[in-house]
Amino acid sequence: MRRVRVLVVDDDPVVGEINKEFTERVEGFQVVGLARSAAEAIDAVERLRPDLVLLDVYMPNGDGIQVLKEIRRRDGDVDVIPVTAARNASTVKELMRNGTVGYIVKPFKFEQLAATLQAYQRWLALMQRESSLSQVEVDRLRRILATSHQNELPKGLDRLTLKTIVAMMERDREPLAAEEVAERVGTSRVTARRYLEYLVEIGQAEVKLTYGTVGRPVRHYQMLNVNSRPR
Repeated sequence: MRRVRVLVVDDDPVVGEINKEFTERVEGFQVVGLARSAAEAIDAVERLRPDLVLLDVYMPNGDGIQVLKEIRRRDGDVDVIPVTAARNASTVKELMRNGTVGYIVKPFKFEQLAATLQAYQRWLALMQRESSLSQVEVDRLRRILATSHQNELPKGLDRLTLKTIVAMMERDREPLAAEEVAERVGTSRVTARRYLEYLVEIGQAEVKLTYGTVGRPVRHYQMLNVNSRPR
């Protein structure tokens, strides 16, 4: 999968450089430009044609919402993730109404930005693979983007076991049944199945049905080929 070309927009040059550094620490992302004002942002989108804009909301001579609306008015085919201290419902609603694919609240740590970018990467990979989408698949794509803002796992799952399963599956790179995963990591088949289904739900793994001569098909799980290790 090719690198995602990113435009970073922030009126503070120090913050802009930090966001650039953070972004390029995430595998698969390349910052192609920095903009410090609304006018620079609009010009850079037209000139550089990035895949993704990390957009500050509060800027001199125009805010991020105006930038976003102008990009959409010009039919800009670019994804936008606001990176801002704005938390009020009306601002968030206006940003979402104009087609953002995530939201990062300042101040944030590298891990939060990385999680959001990785969720976006998984969403993008699935979007590119599917020619048509059912309602179930659309809901799944929305959940993938939502996971970047979730700190808690579903009830009954713990992060250490999840990381163990992901590390094993990324290392072995072969489709595995829940029973095989359970044997390799030392859990029950039911427990392994819950973690595997969670990874499928958030877009980190895919499931394939293997049909034998008799009985029900067996579900085999495999990690998707994107940088998706949970943090």
